[in-house]
Amino acid sequence: MKTENLIQKLIDEGPQKPMPHPIKQTTYWLLGMMFYLLIFSGFAGLRADITEKFLSLHFVIELILIVTIGIFSALSAFCLARPDGQQLPGLKIVPFALIVMWLLLTFSSSGDLVNGQNLVHSISLRQFDCPLHIALFSLPPGIALFLFVRMGATTQFYWAGSMATLSVTSFGYLLMRLIEPNDNLAHLIIWHILPIMVICLFGMIIGKLILKWR
Repeated sequence: MKTENLIQKLIDEGPQKPMPHPIKQTTYWLLGMMFYLLIFSGFAGLRADITEKFLSLHFVIELILIVTIGIFSALSAFCLARPDGQQLPGLKIVPFALIVMWLLLTFSSSGDLVNGQNLVHSISLRQFDCPLHIALFSLPPGIALFLFVRMGATTQFYWAGSMATLSVTSFGYLLMRLIEPNDNLAHLIIWHILPIMVICLFGMIIGKLILKWR
């Protein structure tokens, strides 16, 4: 659409109701996600050693980092729903910094040695239920978050799509850490981290398809 036509269309549409502040949107989103996570984990059942795991400082810090990644990704997505990105261009980098911290913690606290043999063995186990759980868990809130972002006017649809997807899949990963008694690092890389990366790439494509403004 030409700039002149866009300006005229905006004039014809008249004043629009302002969107809630991104922090307010993120707060509501977090409350909804926590309730959804509680219901889903209650249905699936927590891992048998959950009490013992919560006594582990590394595990607790890992969960806190995962939740923080989900929160900042959602906040970034809501900011990116504005044409100016809420004037916070560096916010979308924060989740990646948190991911680096989480990866350092995960690799440093794991007693497992990751090598080609371990990775191949993990692939041979064909534990497709893990990425399937993450995808199924992420789908309903993912649809909701994309619809909320689409209510705005994002000009960075790739970033908005990836941030929205990263947020919901982070909580999906959190769910798996709560219900699956498997801390093997090779398993987490093959059946958790890599599928999430693929899903986020699809999120970027979906962002271009449905979030592109005008």
